[in-house]
Amino acid sequence: PLVIVADGEIGRVPFPALRDPRTGRDLVESHTLSSASGLADAARREPAAEWSALRALLVADPRFDPGEHPTLNALSGARAEMEALRGVYPDADTLSGSNASIDALRAGAREADVIHYAGHAVFDDTRPERSFLVLAGAERLPADTISRWDLGGVRLVVLSACSTIRARHGRSGGFAGLSGAFLSAGAGGVVGSLWKVNDRLAQPLMEAFHREYRASGDPAAALRKAQLEMRRQGLSPAVWAGFRYVGG
Repeated sequence: PLVIVADGEIGRVPFPALRDPRTGRDLVESHTLSSASGLADAARREPAAEWSALRALLVADPRFDPGEHPTLNALSGARAEMEALRGVYPDADTLSGSNASIDALRAGAREADVIHYAGHAVFDDTRPERSFLVLAGAERLPADTISRWDLGGVRLVVLSACSTIRARHGRSGGFAGLSGAFLSAGAGGVVGSLWKVNDRLAQPLMEAFHREYRASGDPAAALRKAQLEMRRQGLSPAVWAGFRYVGG
């Protein structure tokens, strides 16, 4: 395993796709990768999840107000992603369309071991704490609100959306925006993306990841296996290398 502690511009490097010129192998071929905000976090380890006991909350394609978000489109691929994940978590609670509200998400999170969000995320480079998840109607769930929630019972949050894992500028440590907010709220770890995500192309990666995670309870190893599977299928690193796991 390789734990990466990097911030600023280096923190935005898609490490899984880095090529070792001596061996010709990508980094993800040789190592299970995870990211941490500092050495203390790097040393922390979450206990492996018991697959049979995982309770999942799947949130996909909230029916947002187009007047509130005129530049965003409905994500048909996100709804398909949720349906695919119901095959992995048959007893999952689901929120979509007009039901995907802030109150419903917060209530569901209290009972969940795993939260998967497939929808729109907006990252604010100037004020990362104002980054937000788009939910039903005109609702926005900002990072500074999430950070005040109690998510100590949540083992894993998966943010299948755009730019949900970003490092802070400079050598300040920590993760900015949505990923840092979920970690601050007590979640054991976060899987998110460095850049914009195509909802249709993300589905196979997310399905492979959750299938592996439910089998092993190890999110870093599950992400590696899913990325290797996408690589073997010949998909561009643009599809899979931007996702990373942050946590113990």
